[in-house]
Amino acid sequence: EDVVVVVLDSGIDENHPWFLDENDNSRVLKEYGINCLKADSMEMCQKGEENYDDDGEIKTRPKYYDTSGHGTHVAGIIGYITPDNVKILPVKAFTGKEDGSENEAISRGILSAMDYILHLLETTDLNIKVVNFSDESLTFIFNFKEKEDYSKRVNALYEKGVMFVTVAGN
Repeated sequence: EDVVVVVLDSGIDENHPWFLDENDNSRVLKEYGINCLKADSMEMCQKGEENYDDDGEIKTRPKYYDTSGHGTHVAGIIGYITPDNVKILPVKAFTGKEDGSENEAISRGILSAMDYILHLLETTDLNIKVVNFSDESLTFIFNFKEKEDYSKRVNALYEKGVMFVTVAGN
């Protein structure tokens, strides 16, 4: 049975070799990957692809693409040390380059991403067992109300049998 690890981070580069199984099949659940960066609600999160300029050539990449490398690094470690039945579900909620000027928008995006994960648990048969959120500095941007909302979502995940993993002193 497949086990799903949600990487709630700066996105991922799905083409990294650490995301391939022993038969060179992707372990990334691309169809569920999403970008919730600065989303005011789960409905504002974006799926699909976006165009970008690569030295004058227009190319396409997923909206959850990692532009900083942080999420790819984290998801790569998870992919590298786990068996092939562990699938990676990318959920982008920050860039990894935050400077503090958009804390409110970033915190809303994180909460929207958590709502999306809870929605998947209720509407799909995905065997989500872990949510990895490895940027502890972002948890300090929540105001009091948002911290309460964040805690409620973490508790809701726990009640559904999902372990929420975060860092301390990254």
